[in-house]
Amino acid sequence: QSLKILNRLVAEHPGTAYAAEAQFRRGELLFSTRDYAGAEAAYATVLTGTERTQYHERALYMQGWSRFKQGRLDDALKPLFGVLDAKLGNEGAELSRADRELVEDTFRVTSISLANLQGAESIPAYITDDKRRSYEFRVYEQLGELYLKQERVKDAADTYSAFARRQPLHAQAPQLQARVIEIYQGNGFPALALDAKKD
Repeated sequence: QSLKILNRLVAEHPGTAYAAEAQFRRGELLFSTRDYAGAEAAYATVLTGTERTQYHERALYMQGWSRFKQGRLDDALKPLFGVLDAKLGNEGAELSRADRELVEDTFRVTSISLANLQGAESIPAYITDDKRRSYEFRVYEQLGELYLKQERVKDAADTYSAFARRQPLHAQAPQLQARVIEIYQGNGFPALALDAKKD
């Protein structure tokens, strides 16, 4: 019934001041009934409006999820990185608790998508500007943590060392390389730990 009413509202009154909210709520309802293509279209309408509303970032996040649920991982990453740009692109900006939760959830689905593509090898294509370079190390870090949860020790270590090789002079490169040593030592690979120490 809610969906029928919202459909009527946007069809009969497309210029309503509540258009963005109505489309966002439609997206939520469609997503909950597993109509992911319909949800994606509703969220896209929120994002194409001339005014940036309070629903913009959540619509980006849910657009990413809608594409993810359709198995379109590469397409899903585009809006997900848009969320990270909005929340992490301004260095030094304070995040509210809700924002921190949104960032954590965005990293989670981003990491799952990357793991199902080419892992760390897929990341550089999305690091397209200085804004993304400012939080690039976290993308590698979060993917590495996902691999550890999945007990994919080598993939985790390779992901951390990939960042250190890509950005050897970055302030976080030594920390991520140290993480490689910890992973190998903690999982019974002393020879690989020694190689990582040499690196």
